[in-house]
Amino acid sequence: MRSRELTPREVVVLANVAEGLTNQGVAGILNLSPQTVKAHLDHVYSKLDACNRSHAVALGFRMGVLK
Repeated sequence: MRSRELTPREVVVLANVAEGLTNQGVAGILNLSPQTVKAHLDHVYSKLDACNRSHAVALGFRMGVLK
């Protein structure tokens, strides 16, 4: 069974999304490609069973992943 725990990088990506940044904005800050940010977010959605970025952020706060 695959781990449902977010990696440190996924947490950082999600935290930047929580600040309102777009994938392009997160990519610029973390020196990643926008496609890599999208891949990290896809993993976050899957692990948290989130429908979209807003839902993932809400679940991140609710689960204590984000503070």
